[in-house]
Amino acid sequence: MDRVRPLFLLAALSISACAGGSPRRDAVASRPASAPAGDSAAWGGKAPLEVPASVPSSPSCANRRYRFTCSIPSGYVLTQEGPGPGTLMNFEKQVRGSEDQVTLVIRATALGQKNTLETFVERRVARDLKKAQGVAHVEKHAAEIGGRAGMELVIDRDYASGPYKSRVFCFQEGKNVFIIDQSLPAHRFDKEKSALDSFVESMAFGD
Repeated sequence: MDRVRPLFLLAALSISACAGGSPRRDAVASRPASAPAGDSAAWGGKAPLEVPASVPSSPSCANRRYRFTCSIPSGYVLTQEGPGPGTLMNFEKQVRGSEDQVTLVIRATALGQKNTLETFVERRVARDLKKAQGVAHVEKHAAEIGGRAGMELVIDRDYASGPYKSRVFCFQEGKNVFIIDQSLPAHRFDKEKSALDSFVESMAFGD
């Protein structure tokens, strides 16, 4: 059985590598095929005593265009990377089978002169999600992660292989919106969702 992943968000965004839902099969949505994996890197090691334990001494991922550094969540590998705009990084949790696949995707796009973060999320993210195939429920609310104020969405979606949940956190940095999208099987959601928080907390932007 081919390996598949639940990448479905942001079809309306005018950024590269953002795909919408796939055609329905047996009354539920099918997950799009996995993108080719790039060079991978796993985070490991402990921070020195003078640095908080959640922050490694040497950042393990970075993006030059948007001038940030970050840390790969424990147990994940970096499978795809791009300069942006669009998909900047794709991480996958190391699991035994494709049916339990967990992904963490980081995207960036310009906010636009006429948008606030809230209107951007409603018009460019939530509105299309509510119409997407297989989406059963979308919850949207203001949230703060790692000291960053933003908008969070929790999405319930049905796939042929079973129910999935996605957690999406959007925040503004300068003139850009960063979209952190974690998708995973519904039964793993409570156990795995903290990886998104850890990643956002690790992000540090330069001047």
